[in-house]
Amino acid sequence: MAIQSGTHLGPPAIVSAIGAGGMGEVYRARDPKLGRDVPIKVLPQAFARDAERMARFQREAKVLASRTSTRKTARCCAESEGGRGRGSQPVKDSSVGTLNLASPSPQREHRMSISSLRCATQVLLGICLWSSTLLHAFAQPRDHVDQGPTRRETARCASTEDTTPSGLVVVLPSGGTRDQSRDLQALKNSFMSGVGVQIDWRDIEPVEGKPDWSRLDWLFAAAESSNKWVKLDIFPGFFSPAWALEGAKTDVFNIPYGPGHGTEARLPMPWDRVYLSRWFAFLKQLAERYGKSPAFRIIAAAGPTSVSTEMTLPADSPPAINKWRSDGYTPAKYLGAWEEAFHVYADSFPNQCVAVTAPGLPILEHGQSGLPARMRAKQDIVERAVRVFGSRLVIQSSDLHAGHAQVEAFDGTDFIKSYSGRIITGFEMRGGSFGPTPSKVMGAEGDPPLALRRSIDKGMAANNAGRHINFLEIYVGDVLAPEMQPVLQYAASLFRGSHP
Repeated sequence: MAIQSGTHLGPPAIVSAIGAGGMGEVYRARDPKLGRDVPIKVLPQAFARDAERMARFQREAKVLASRTSTRKTARCCAESEGGRGRGSQPVKDSSVGTLNLASPSPQREHRMSISSLRCATQVLLGICLWSSTLLHAFAQPRDHVDQGPTRRETARCASTEDTTPSGLVVVLPSGGTRDQSRDLQALKNSFMSGVGVQIDWRDIEPVEGKPDWSRLDWLFAAAESSNKWVKLDIFPGFFSPAWALEGAKTDVFNIPYGPGHGTEARLPMPWDRVYLSRWFAFLKQLAERYGKSPAFRIIAAAGPTSVSTEMTLPADSPPAINKWRSDGYTPAKYLGAWEEAFHVYADSFPNQCVAVTAPGLPILEHGQSGLPARMRAKQDIVERAVRVFGSRLVIQSSDLHAGHAQVEAFDGTDFIKSYSGRIITGFEMRGGSFGPTPSKVMGAEGDPPLALRRSIDKGMAANNAGRHINFLEIYVGDVLAPEMQPVLQYAASLFRGSHP
């Protein structure tokens, strides 16, 4: 049930709705005591009886509280039905104050009583979350003009270090037989700060409950011994094990890019409960094994995905879009699955930063089209992710190239860069640079070093606030090539002293 403008929840008066998702509704309200607008979050009824979700929201409140200054404290409260103040569950934390929703209002005729919310929230009236940081996230300019540098705290992205992931990252792609000596050589490259490990879910857990961790065990050990940080991309979707699709709703689509491009394969519906529950169970095993590794700094969010960790689906033609809609796709259902995935990642990997790759809606609402609508969807997803991950959020694109491909997707370079300085940002190269076609796509046909240099320059260009991305992922073939070493040295130099 939507809360009407003018309704008082304690002193604040509701101004307008900001958004809604799997964790409830967020409203803009005016606080007469603070003399400014604040966000208020109202959670659904089910949260009142779900201890895990209540704990999750309390952690979210603490994250947001930690991002405000001591003079801008976050406030959080929860109140049950049954009387004013009765059954209240304020968050207990030195950095978080409390607010009693039953505080007298000078405008009684507009105040919302507990009983008037009974049909919508019944047991739980809501949890109020006030944070200047959260409101700032909602208030970002919709045209993506940078407003100048703002202070962002150093993100905690490893179990034993306080540091933001930065520098060049060597990508070890999924598929094929890995050559450990070659991978180790790439890890020991002095221009590399990190390693991006890509692997299919089906290659780790071909049999339910019997994961083979051998490759990841070796890679984590090699990264630690080489003093490199780890970014982990595990691909479900098309590359889920067969057992994970049993009993799940699936459909057959052409793989639109990457390994198996153009072939038909079964894809689970991104919101399917059976599929997602199995994926989330796997994530918990992954977190238990590697979550405390000092090298492990970023994990890419996935689950409601298809080919990679990007927020894409095979929906590049009217017949494909119609097929998705007949399968039950709606933006709300798709976003609900992603919002649930965000919370699972936030809970399972408290020591890591979490990357959201190519944020966006693969299919817009009926009647919506064009770049402005797609940009609004992208911005909305980033805002949702900020509310869950706080300073641990990473946004990136995996399609950086300076040339032209036969088939071009939306170029998200400027969109990602517009957040640099406020959110951890990064790019992955579209691919390697060797060969006539790859070098042309990367920016200089027949000249791989120049092609890579041009793609690096495109990705490392500063935004309007003078800030650039935190990390840049380069494929292993380019990292190992002798003729690429001067280019890598140049790229590494661009990160020195770049993020004060």
